[in-house]
Amino acid sequence: VTAVQLDGNESPEYCQHLREYRLIKKMRVGEEFDYTRAGAYPVGAVLLEGEGADGQGNRLFDWRYAAAAKQFNRVIISGGLTAENVAGAIR
Repeated sequence: VTAVQLDGNESPEYCQHLREYRLIKKMRVGEEFDYTRAGAYPVGAVLLEGEGADGQGNRLFDWRYAAAAKQFNRVIISGGLTAENVAGAIR
């Protein structure tokens, strides 16, 4: 195992206790997403996943959130990616 993905409601303080591991913190991106939170977590990267109105993940989201969050942490994009839109996500 070279990395651990945290997929819950872990706090930045909880992540600090696990700093000996390479961490990826999953964050759901919805209408009220605060991209500055990406900098609050002492992790190697944040994984941003789009959240639908039903609260479920794996949805496409406005990638401007990812572009803004990358000033605070490394970013991985997840959710709603297809062969047709992945090049746009990379840009």
